[in-house]
Amino acid sequence: MPTITLRNIMDHVRMRQISIREDIKASVKRKLVSLKIDVPTRMKKSILGINLQIFKSTLSKTEIVVKTLGMIQLFESHTGLYLKNKIVEIVQEYGIELDQIFSITSDNGKNMVKAIELINDDATEKSKTDDDKDEDFMELLDSMAFPNVQLVRCAAHTLQLCVYDVSKQSEISQQISTCRQMCKVLQTGKYKYCVFLCYHTYIYDNKFDFM
Repeated sequence: MPTITLRNIMDHVRMRQISIREDIKASVKRKLVSLKIDVPTRMKKSILGINLQIFKSTLSKTEIVVKTLGMIQLFESHTGLYLKNKIVEIVQEYGIELDQIFSITSDNGKNMVKAIELINDDATEKSKTDDDKDEDFMELLDSMAFPNVQLVRCAAHTLQLCVYDVSKQSEISQQISTCRQMCKVLQTGKYKYCVFLCYHTYIYDNKFDFM
């Protein structure tokens, strides 16, 4: 058995990365794909994450397959153009053309919406051709694509914005503040043990109700 070293671990990871990438390339060839995109920021670091969704059909079943295409750190301002370039850069590593992208799900951020708009523009521009002679047009028609990337706004993020707006109302914000204060008190050692005892006493006294 070979000795485990930093070098051969890196080589193994790199080979595995290439293998996974080639498998994804083969699975998306000539297929419509959907993307899910998000840019979370934590501890002053922003990460662009892209997931891929495709239909995989066999004789026995059809299922939705989800793959992660990339998680890369962003080092520039998150403009629509910058995000668009990074998204295109990642999908092209897997041989995915812009006219294969059926939809992109993202949050409601203006920069993300702009990035998808630019991707749509690029995909549309790619399908445009100069005026051709009539006799060549029918042959060209078979190979032409008419891209139209659909923007799907994340339902969870939309719901989060709705809840945030409601929580800003004075009556509700006061109740939330009271609940937070109660939670802080209950998290102290004195009350934690009391809550623990009350919970387990309740479970024990009502154990037959759960059967």
